[in-house]
Amino acid sequence: MIYILSIAFTVAFVYYSKWQFINGRAGKWHNYGMTMRVLAIFTPFIQQLVPSSWQDYLLAGTINILLWELLINKIALGVDWLHIGTTSELDIKLGKKKWLIYTAPIIIALIIKIISN
Repeated sequence: MIYILSIAFTVAFVYYSKWQFINGRAGKWHNYGMTMRVLAIFTPFIQQLVPSSWQDYLLAGTINILLWELLINKIALGVDWLHIGTTSELDIKLGKKKWLIYTAPIIIALIIKIISN
C-alpha cells in the first residue's frame, strides 16, 4: 500500500509543480496541493490498516526519487524523460551519471527487500 500512496503523492506533487510554474498564484496547482495534503493526512491511517515493513518504505522512497525526476521532466517541463537540464546545479555537476545515481538505490533497496523476506 505504501507504494501506491507514495507514488500518488509524487504524481500530485509533480502536477502541483507544473501548474505552479504555469499559473503562478492562481490556477490548477491548488487542487494538487489539496491532494497532497489529503494524502499526507490519510496515509498514516491507511498504513495502520495495511502495515508496511521498513524495506517497503526504503523501496518506495527510492522509487519515488527516480519517479520525481522522470515525471518533472515529462509532465512539468515537457522535455524528454531522461532530460539533463542546463540550469540545475545538480544536473550540471552529475550529467548522465545522475540516472545511475537515482537507479542504483532502487536496485539496492530491491535486493534488501528480496533477501529479507
